[in-house]
Amino acid sequence: MTYSHRLKRSLVLVFGLVFASIAQAETGAGEVLSITGTMTAKSPEGTLRALAAKGSVAAGDTLFTGRDSYARVHFTDGGEITLRPNTQFLIEKYAYDEKAPDKDGAGFSLLKGSLRALSGLISKRGNKDSYEMKTPAATIGIRGTEYALLVCNNDCDGFKAADGSTPPNGLSSQVSQGAINHHNNGGDLVLETGGFAHVADRNSVARIVPPTQAVRIEVPAHIMKELERGAPARATATCPG
Repeated sequence: MTYSHRLKRSLVLVFGLVFASIAQAETGAGEVLSITGTMTAKSPEGTLRALAAKGSVAAGDTLFTGRDSYARVHFTDGGEITLRPNTQFLIEKYAYDEKAPDKDGAGFSLLKGSLRALSGLISKRGNKDSYEMKTPAATIGIRGTEYALLVCNNDCDGFKAADGSTPPNGLSSQVSQGAINHHNNGGDLVLETGGFAHVADRNSVARIVPPTQAVRIEVPAHIMKELERGAPARATATCPG
C-alpha cells in the first residue's frame, strides 16, 4: 500500500470519528447524575451498556434499573427524572437547542415501574405540547411541573395505598407542583398540585383519587440524600423572558 493510500485511509478514519462524535453530541439527551444500585441502557440497535454517574443517555435508549436501584438522570434542558427500582424507561425522542425553541421536543415512555419527574425548559417555551410521557394507560402532557407515576401490571405488591390496599393495575399519578394532563381514548383529565389520579387502561376515563385512598410514589429519604450527595450542584432551569 502506497503512502498516499495510507494517508487517504487515515483521513477517512479521522473524519468518520469526528462525524460520529458530532452525531452523538447532536442526539445526546443528558447524563446520569447519580445511581444507587445498577442501571443498564439498551440502544435502538440492541446493544447493552452499564451506566454509572456521568454516563450519557441519548434518544432511542431504554433505561433499566435493577432491584433496589435508584437513578437520577439530568436532561440538557434542565429537566430530571428519578427512576425507582425495576423500572423500564424509554427516551423515544429528544431535541433541545437553546437557540431554537421551536424545535424543542421530548417524548418519553414509562414502560414499567415508577418514577418522579421534574420538567425542564421543553414545553415552557415554544410549543407547550412539545413534551409527552407515554404509559400503557395514558399519555401525560405537562405545563411545567413536578410529578410522579406508577405503572402496575400485577407487580405492585411492594406499594401500599394510604388505606393499606395494593394499588390497582393501570397508572397511578401524583403532582407535587404544576399540573399534568392525562390523555387516552377515554378523554382528558387535568391533575393539579397536591392531586392524585388513577386510570385503568387506554380506554378508561382517568379519575381523581382522594388522598385517603391514594398511593404515594416517593423516593425514600435516605436514598434521596445519597442521590443528591452523589450529584453535582445544578442550576434551576428558568425560561428566558
